[in-house]
Amino acid sequence: MSREIQCPNCGHRFFIKTRAKLGQGTQRGKLLTTLSKNKQNILNVLRGLSPRTLSVRELQKILYDQNIKRYTRKDRETPTGQWNYHLVQAELSILVGAGYVKMTKGSEERWDGQRFIARPVPKYYVEQQSVQTQIT
Repeated sequence: MSREIQCPNCGHRFFIKTRAKLGQGTQRGKLLTTLSKNKQNILNVLRGLSPRTLSVRELQKILYDQNIKRYTRKDRETPTGQWNYHLVQAELSILVGAGYVKMTKGSEERWDGQRFIARPVPKYYVEQQSVQTQIT
């Protein structure tokens, strides 16, 4: 998706990308060698609830309920960030691409003019609990 923007100084109109192409996160996950603390936290929640499948909203709610904060760039020791839907979705997409997390099949996405709608809502789960990961 792209959006038209107008420069406040000169008035020039140009287009900017507002969304990564579909599948971009899973492609990036193929290059993943180590897991960040945020990805590790999501993976630990999914492992703790295995074999249950979770949607992004359900996982986001669990992260809030367990008071798991998100590490931001400025955080060194103590995480302070909040999890929004898009951050959880992006991390899950990367974990799917890396093979740590599985996603239910059969999801169809379509653009309704304002947003992408997925029917049925994809669910995420961890297939094996014996996967060893390295935290950076």
